[in-house]
Amino acid sequence: MAVARRILWNILTKVTCVDPSLPTSTAEQTAAKPSRPAPQRFSGKVALITGVGDRGLGGAIADRLAREGAAVVIGSRHEPERLLRRLRKQGRDVVFAQADVRSTDDVTRLVDAGMEEFGKI
Repeated sequence: MAVARRILWNILTKVTCVDPSLPTSTAEQTAAKPSRPAPQRFSGKVALITGVGDRGLGGAIADRLAREGAAVVIGSRHEPERLLRRLRKQGRDVVFAQADVRSTDDVTRLVDAGMEEFGKI
């Protein structure tokens, strides 16, 4: 459990950290550090993420994995419309299935949606 928490912490801090050595304005940051595409560490992988909302932990994880090349299967009781719209606008591979992880049928439907769309999980 501690290892999983540490891995999650590492992912999240890379998502939300601000480098204090960078200039504060967006224009200064752009001039000081040219933008680079995110490394494609998860290219060819499919991630299944549950409990995703438009904001918060699940959304940040889905966004980061998608930016790093993963196809993302999102399962949640409520559709995270803004997150899905943003990921699709960026050209990310994403599929949503409404699911409550307390229900075996919902989890099966979620996995099936991912398998149907991407051929693997």
